[in-house]
Amino acid sequence: MSARGGGRGARGGGRDGGGGRGRDGGRGGGRDGGRGGGRGFSSGRGGGRDGGRDGGRGGGRGGGLSESMSNLSLVAPPPPVKSTLLPRQTNSLYPSRPSFGTLGKKTVIWANHFQVSIKQNQGDVYHYDVMFAPEGKKPSQDLPAKDLCATVLRYLVVQLKQHYPNIACVTDARRNMYTNTALDFEEKMFKVTFDDDGRSRVFDVYVKIADPAQVRLNQIDQLFTGRLNYTPYDAIQALDIAMRYSASLRFTSVGRNFFTNNNAQSLGEGAEMWYGYHQSLRPTQSQLTLNVDMSATAFVEKMAALEFMVQTCNFNSTPQYLSKQQHSLASKMFRGVKIRVTHRGTQKRQSRVNGLSPKSARDTFFEDENGKKMSVVQYFKSQYGITLQYPDLPCLHVGNPQGKIYYPIEVCATMEGQRFMRKVNENQVANMIRFTCTPPEERRRRIEAQVQSAHFETDNSLEAFGLSVSPTMMSVEARQLPEPDMLYAKNQIERPNGGQWNMRNKGFAAPSVMKSFAIISLCDPRRVVERDIQEFFEALVKQMGDLGMGKPS
Repeated sequence: MSARGGGRGARGGGRDGGGGRGRDGGRGGGRDGGRGGGRGFSSGRGGGRDGGRDGGRGGGRGGGLSESMSNLSLVAPPPPVKSTLLPRQTNSLYPSRPSFGTLGKKTVIWANHFQVSIKQNQGDVYHYDVMFAPEGKKPSQDLPAKDLCATVLRYLVVQLKQHYPNIACVTDARRNMYTNTALDFEEKMFKVTFDDDGRSRVFDVYVKIADPAQVRLNQIDQLFTGRLNYTPYDAIQALDIAMRYSASLRFTSVGRNFFTNNNAQSLGEGAEMWYGYHQSLRPTQSQLTLNVDMSATAFVEKMAALEFMVQTCNFNSTPQYLSKQQHSLASKMFRGVKIRVTHRGTQKRQSRVNGLSPKSARDTFFEDENGKKMSVVQYFKSQYGITLQYPDLPCLHVGNPQGKIYYPIEVCATMEGQRFMRKVNENQVANMIRFTCTPPEERRRRIEAQVQSAHFETDNSLEAFGLSVSPTMMSVEARQLPEPDMLYAKNQIERPNGGQWNMRNKGFAAPSVMKSFAIISLCDPRRVVERDIQEFFEALVKQMGDLGMGKPS
């Protein structure tokens, strides 16, 4: 073999009959003949480019043609494989419903859904991402506090409407913004300034077009006319945010619920119940509807901070000082609560409480702006002319947890509009049930009243996005199923009347027997003593016996 011979041979089996790297063939045929002869087949480097992709890279370095061809074998490529695609499915993945039920008495009922209409030929809406940070800083991917997001985006929309008076903007008070017409930029920074308790705050707000940017509302019509086999949730989300936007500016929002302090009911122990409503845009079988229902939740009751401490800690009266146990309990009750100071006239600065100071106001010292060391008691006397009535109580530690800002409890008050984050106790739950228990007809009237209070018919944002909401609940056909028979002990049978049945002097048809038991009381020992638990269990055992369950051993 001359020079380097025929190389190490073909690389073998390329795609569709390629050569390979055998001992006598060079790098050989790649795809459809491959890269050709490779290193061999003729002397010198030969061939140049004339071998192309169907003849290889030319002759290669050495080995004569006859020497290489003597061991060459040709194999016919396999026939090309034809792909077989399943037919595209245009119908639902679920089997068709064979029929409708017939059992029971037909009737018509109200459903807490309200018909939503979209204007014909309504154009697309446009999605933008919003991020912000204090002036001069870069925004991070982490979401700022919810209240701050809502405030910054609210002022951003005001500014955008000044620049683009004919464009409607709505936001989710977090990071998403939608407009009914495309803005004339892909990314832009705005300076947003607002007053926060007498302090001017400035933020750099970055608005960037999302990907994808266009939200096609005509897909909703295609869905309900059978021309689309998936639900366009991006379009529904955009319209849902548009429907919630105006309410978010006028009511206090918690999750997907809106609340107002109109007709608030005191639950005791620092909490009060606010009424509100839940709303959600839903696609049904044939149209969009707005699902609305009543809701109620506990908020912190607005009151003096001293009174809040007395109520939440179940003190009989305002203490002059706190024991170690009382200090721990009061600190827990105040933690996370927003307060306003009452000693600064119109400047009612708000803060969030971290807990209580370790020492009393009399024994909590700091240095003033002149470097003079003084106690909180002395500072309030010299600065505001206030003589503290409870100098031996601790202060509220507010603001930065690492900072040292302390307010005497007696110059603070809890703020309304903040959710009661602690678990409500049994008494508060009982009060909530009593306040919210309403007959169906009264519930319907209240829901329709909530829809009217939302003022959908005069909502400019809804009009700009082509939406309208019917003020009347939808009615749907229903069937009232027959009541099942109730089987009791000794084969006694009773048919309920109006969904009610009486178990007095009756036992279970197949009672179980409790062979052993244990009692765990999670009740507050200040409210429920051991004798109460014993009486409850004795009554429970008697009732079990009356029902045929026998007495536990």
